[in-house]
Amino acid sequence: MHVLANKQANPIAETKVTSISTNARIDYIMRFSKHAVLVVDEDSDIYSAVGSLFLGALPSNHNAAFISLSPKLNEIQIRCRLIEQLFVDSLFDPEEALAVTVLKLSTDSKEVISIVIENVQCLSLQLMHEFCQLAELAAKAGRSVNVLLLGEEKTRELISDNKVVFTNKLSIVSAADGQLISIDTLVSNKNHSKLLTPFRKGLIAIICLSSAAIVSIVLLYQTQSPSFSGQTPLLEQPSLSKDTEKVESTTFIKVKEEALPQAKGSEIYQQLMTDWNERQDNRQIEIAKPNDVANILISEQVKAEQLVVEKEQNIDTFASTIILDSTTNAEGYENNLGRGYFQKIKHGFVAQIIGFSKLETYKIFMEKYRPQKFASYTRILKNKKVFIITTQVYPLKSDVETVISMLPLELQKNKPWIKSIEAINSEISEYENSQ
Repeated sequence: MHVLANKQANPIAETKVTSISTNARIDYIMRFSKHAVLVVDEDSDIYSAVGSLFLGALPSNHNAAFISLSPKLNEIQIRCRLIEQLFVDSLFDPEEALAVTVLKLSTDSKEVISIVIENVQCLSLQLMHEFCQLAELAAKAGRSVNVLLLGEEKTRELISDNKVVFTNKLSIVSAADGQLISIDTLVSNKNHSKLLTPFRKGLIAIICLSSAAIVSIVLLYQTQSPSFSGQTPLLEQPSLSKDTEKVESTTFIKVKEEALPQAKGSEIYQQLMTDWNERQDNRQIEIAKPNDVANILISEQVKAEQLVVEKEQNIDTFASTIILDSTTNAEGYENNLGRGYFQKIKHGFVAQIIGFSKLETYKIFMEKYRPQKFASYTRILKNKKVFIITTQVYPLKSDVETVISMLPLELQKNKPWIKSIEAINSEISEYENSQ
């Protein structure tokens, strides 16, 4: 009876979402999906407690790493602290993607790796994406890598602004009640909040009041009475008599007939023939000489041949890349990631961005896009030396497709295409043999 009384007193309680602890939700996601998990809350103590419970519940066969971020830590320091905790006394490339480094160093180990990053609101978009990418690629490679990110609510804005990057790679959980938060919900809430800002509400109210005032004034003037305006109404003005109307209409018809006399057919024909004869007399027709005709034909043929030659010279079948200007020596500029970068890697894929055959143009491009961390190498194409610019090497094609979608729009217009590291090393060997 007591239970029945509670149900009748609280009929809404049965419709609520089933409660679940935050750590149980995290464990469920990591067991049955390949997503990284982001736990958010306004209070740092709450999401920190979630991380502490997660680390405390790890079994002994887990290789764990914990980093509490601050604005003073840069990307290189974060990468170094992570690798130092997971793989003691191991050498690695700090400019290499986290997924590549961790998976490569954990090849001989069967331990489960668990990574906890606290205060992720201090993370850059690049590192946030690399942590999510690490969890995804590890699952595809059959490795066990758990990634738990803890941060403030404002981290959700970064996720919603870059929905394409994190879709199907990141699960967002509320630290307070353990409920999942959809990325689509974040985007819609953000757009809704932008539309309903106090400034816009005030602006809409002012526009509505102004429109109502204008309509009221117009209606007032249209329906004004004689007593209000102090003038004689238009409908009360004296009208003209019928006799006056007849006189004025007769006079108007007479004036119209006198001003516009009707032309006769013979006069129209004569005028047309006169204009035609005058135009024919003014024309000076000269008969073209055979030499003039031959010269015109020869010049047109020469123009056509030049156009064909120019088109053949401009055609370049170098996939979707662009080759510019002439070639010069580029010794010392082949690679902005270190000489021999490609030869050190045996498997992987890159996105080929663009190609140049002039050293100056190549250097201008590399200086302009230096923050992108592009790689480059030299190859022979149509007996010319060409400098090829690519992205860094990634283990899977899906990673390269994601990187292409994050490139600036001006580079995406060149339609970058995916290329294997084996093909690149083959082209490098061909170039070295030709020297």
